[in-house]
Amino acid sequence: MKIKNRGISLIVLIITIIILTILAGVVILNVTSENGLIPSVKQATEQAEISNELDIIKLAINDIMVENLTSIISASDLKEKLENEGLKVADIEGTNPLMVTMEDTNRLYEISIQDSKYAGIAKNKWELSEDGVTLIQPANGPKEEDKSIQIGEVVDYNCASVSNGAPLSYVSKYSNTGWAADQIFTLANYMGKWTVLGQENGRIMLISDIIYPDGEDAYVIAGKIGYVNGPSELKRVATIYGNGKGAVGARVIQNVDVDNITGYDKTTYKAGQNVLYVYGNEVTYEKTATGLKYYGTLNSVSGTSGSKCIYYDGTGWKTLTDVGEKFTCTSNYYTYVATEASSSFTSADPRYKILFGENNELDYWLADSWIRPLDGYVNMGIKIVQGSCSDGPSVERNYMFMSEGTEIKGDKTDSMYERVGMRVLVYLSHNANLVKNKVTGILEIK
Repeated sequence: MKIKNRGISLIVLIITIIILTILAGVVILNVTSENGLIPSVKQATEQAEISNELDIIKLAINDIMVENLTSIISASDLKEKLENEGLKVADIEGTNPLMVTMEDTNRLYEISIQDSKYAGIAKNKWELSEDGVTLIQPANGPKEEDKSIQIGEVVDYNCASVSNGAPLSYVSKYSNTGWAADQIFTLANYMGKWTVLGQENGRIMLISDIIYPDGEDAYVIAGKIGYVNGPSELKRVATIYGNGKGAVGARVIQNVDVDNITGYDKTTYKAGQNVLYVYGNEVTYEKTATGLKYYGTLNSVSGTSGSKCIYYDGTGWKTLTDVGEKFTCTSNYYTYVATEASSSFTSADPRYKILFGENNELDYWLADSWIRPLDGYVNMGIKIVQGSCSDGPSVERNYMFMSEGTEIKGDKTDSMYERVGMRVLVYLSHNANLVKNKVTGILEIK
């Protein structure tokens, strides 16, 4: 009997293709998913590289200890030893712990030494990218989508989540500010945001909104007392905000931070070259029978004007009284409109609104005193960021004392003090991972 050949029906063929497609998808998913074969191999390779680098670092430290008979490791000795072993070192900071950054892999290691024993661990390191900060990531860290963070993103940092016995408030004494009463800062009363500003030394750096004393709308620093103690008092207030979960410290924002962001270089961009107060000019005031003779080192501006000169010499307030007595000061005065300081810094930069506000409304202290020599007298004060300046957001000065004897005591109704608060920079730990909440869009510290 003749047997007929039977072909595969179209339906069976379609079903077979569907099954094979599903199976292929499962295989691809298992290979490429977060816990799949390819990421696992990549993670294992990265972990092996980290272990190898750490082993070489530890062996180098052991050699230095044996050779020098000491547990004190200098950065230069360690760098030389590591490069002899074929590891390129980008940077070594600190003494104990040592923070070692590798050049090729850009990994950061923390090496702690105690009683001639040492331990090393890979740390998260963040770098500034074009529009944010990017994580240079050791193994076993966050997911890929959490390795890039935009400047301006909000972090759920809670400055009041203190567990190490750190203070929850600070009393800014009137004897340090020149104001009429104490001004109190309580962590639990801060209701503002913490925003990603960038990175410093591989750590994510957050900036606060404007911070005011409890129940106030201005933090007043004024007069001779404020001029002398204001910058250090601002720094003391700031430190209490750096003890929350995930943080390793805090400091007050300073003029150099704004300069670095705006691109302003005070050493080359000197407004008013032929004035007595040009930046860096060393100006001498000399008491004469007819008044105060003044002259500087950077230009020919000189003359005789005024008669009285009260000045601070680092230890106390002094007055020129006898003919021939001299007082010399170096001008560190400069102000500028931020967007005019650098053509590359414009309102399109995400840091612009962080520094000056959505509507140029932010005014706050910078922890920097200034001195401005003029014809026959000297002005002194502390710098501020003035977003509300009529010429545009700028770095300005706040007058506190004039050497002929005028002291500006300050008043919260005075426009110079209206809405002037302070801002704090917080550094997150190298181990802090930030994961975006899918619902709120806020970065959570893990």
